[in-house]
Amino acid sequence: MDDLTICDAEASVRMHLYENLDSEITGSCSASGFRRVSTNVAKVRMTFLRCVAILATALAFVGCSVGPDYHPPRPSVPSAWTETNLTMSASANAKLARWWENLNDPVLDSLVQRAIVSNRELRMAAARVRVARAMRGAAVADLLPTIGASASYMNARRSRNALAFPVRLIDTETYQAGFDASWEIDLFGGKRRALEAARADLQAVEEDLRAVLVSLLAELGRNYIELRGTQRRLAIAAENIRVQQEMLEITKLRFEKGLASELDVAQSEALLASTRSRLPTLETTLRRTINRIAVLLGQEPSLLVSELSS
Repeated sequence: MDDLTICDAEASVRMHLYENLDSEITGSCSASGFRRVSTNVAKVRMTFLRCVAILATALAFVGCSVGPDYHPPRPSVPSAWTETNLTMSASANAKLARWWENLNDPVLDSLVQRAIVSNRELRMAAARVRVARAMRGAAVADLLPTIGASASYMNARRSRNALAFPVRLIDTETYQAGFDASWEIDLFGGKRRALEAARADLQAVEEDLRAVLVSLLAELGRNYIELRGTQRRLAIAAENIRVQQEMLEITKLRFEKGLASELDVAQSEALLASTRSRLPTLETTLRRTINRIAVLLGQEPSLLVSELSS
């Protein structure tokens, strides 16, 4: 009985020790798990705050563009025209844009069409517009990702005589393919400013093209009117010479009959000589005008003489 009592006492002590050890182990495990959960939550929170800070910094950089915004000048102009009764409809504006058609001159219409097609200054201005459009396209493309791809194929054959030992593989084929992509984010707005500048340059060049076109048509119309005016003056001068030549002959006949003085004959001869002296100047003006029209059309003057002489 004594031995059994001692064994029971030892067993109860051991059970008590085991229970205390289990409770200590459970408590320590729960405490370490809580510490791990708290640490993970803190790490997630710090990561989230870092992402928010990086995103806010990026947005701040995106919002900051290089250089100040452009503001066009605003000239001081009156609010209304001086002549308030002048009104123009859309059809009137259309007729004004093609003003040469109101003259109903087929030759002038033909000259205008050929000048628009073949004038060198106008073609240069149109080429500058194409260049500006290409520069704008390049500025737009600079904002987009860059993608590149490459592929190659090679077929090689080795000579049997060049090999030191026989091999089975004489012909070899090699295939290669590659892909590359890159994108530079415009944080400071330099590329966007470049795009704005390219658009402004394109608008300026387009207005230059319109200015060249207006100047070309105005110069062509002025020279054509001067040409027709000079031809009319030449016709009038030729008619005056014919009439004055007849008057001179009549004056000479009257002088022979004693009905006119020698002074009358001299005055008629002087008037005829004066009229004839104007012909070289008018003919020179006519040739210069044809030459100017030929330059505007980008053609040789000899090709226009027969057309413009009628």
